[in-house]
Amino acid sequence: KQRHMKDAIGWYKKALDLKPDFGKAHTNLCRALLIEGQFDKASIACRRGLRYDPGDANLLKGLGESFIGMGKMEEGTAVLRRALAINEQDEPLRARLAELEASATGSGPGASSPPSHCGPLLLDAPRLPRTRVDEFAGLGQDCRHPTTVFW
Repeated sequence: KQRHMKDAIGWYKKALDLKPDFGKAHTNLCRALLIEGQFDKASIACRRGLRYDPGDANLLKGLGESFIGMGKMEEGTAVLRRALAINEQDEPLRARLAELEASATGSGPGASSPPSHCGPLLLDAPRLPRTRVDEFAGLGQDCRHPTTVFW
């Protein structure tokens, strides 16, 4: 499975070499990098895509999740709020923000948050089964409290 993800990353990069403004390739590259636990590279991929389409809610979600994966909770939450402002009908994102805010205040279901290196542990993406990212990223047992990336 990991090999397939690395292949996918390579293909998305090649697609972007041929057509740098191909938004879906930026989004999918960001998703794949998040799955691999490469949060800094996912952040770069999302920022590059946002240069072509600053209002892309999916790229903003990826950027927000990459910040959270790097332990930058405030920045990540702020970017996720921007994505929700663009797509107000995104109920999974609304739930994700509620979870993050409960975690930040120390109340509610997300109050016991994972260590910051755990980052987003679940991915709900089209054409992919609900997949535990820690299986791909090789995260340790101390990441038992999954947070969710909703696309």
